[in-house]
Amino acid sequence: MKKINNKILAIGLAVLVGIFVVSWIFRSPKLESNVRKELVNLDRTKITEVRISAADSAIRLVKVNGKWNVVKNDINVEADSAAVSRMLQTVQLIEATRMASRKKEKWAEFKVDSTATSVAVYYDGDKEADFQVGRFGFNQSPGGGGQFGQGMAPYTYVRLSDEDEVYIVDGFLGGMLHTGLNDWKKKTPTPADTTQVN
Repeated sequence: MKKINNKILAIGLAVLVGIFVVSWIFRSPKLESNVRKELVNLDRTKITEVRISAADSAIRLVKVNGKWNVVKNDINVEADSAAVSRMLQTVQLIEATRMASRKKEKWAEFKVDSTATSVAVYYDGDKEADFQVGRFGFNQSPGGGGQFGQGMAPYTYVRLSDEDEVYIVDGFLGGMLHTGLNDWKKKTPTPADTTQVN
């Protein structure tokens, strides 16, 4: 009788372990897919245009014959290649650390609604990425010595334009996404820059 009870208990335990393992295998991919890590992944060598707009201001950065121009309203001038390169470095790979919300009602709170900075990236006229950059904040960094002061690590709220989910991304993305012409146009040296001081 005792042997039968032990056998039943062992079989019951094996069945429970089997159910747990099977449910873990089938549930795990779904749970992981709920939080997308890679939001934007671009080949910067293929990028030919970036459109940035915020409020009532917008600019276009356009690659022509290997050189970048900045276009705003009717003005089309050569862009500062270093500024464009820094921006491309920022937007070519955007990874989420976690999800902030799945609800459209939260967009305004995170400023990923109509108040966001909108960014669209193109390869030869084809849109490859389209996302909204919202407000930023700071986390207390456990090790200290963050980029913006002792223990301060910046983060930014980001939403892909065709999705409801809002994600948190490390860094201050908005700092590279200006819409002013002077932020992007190539700087011409002033006489003071070219004069050597003896």
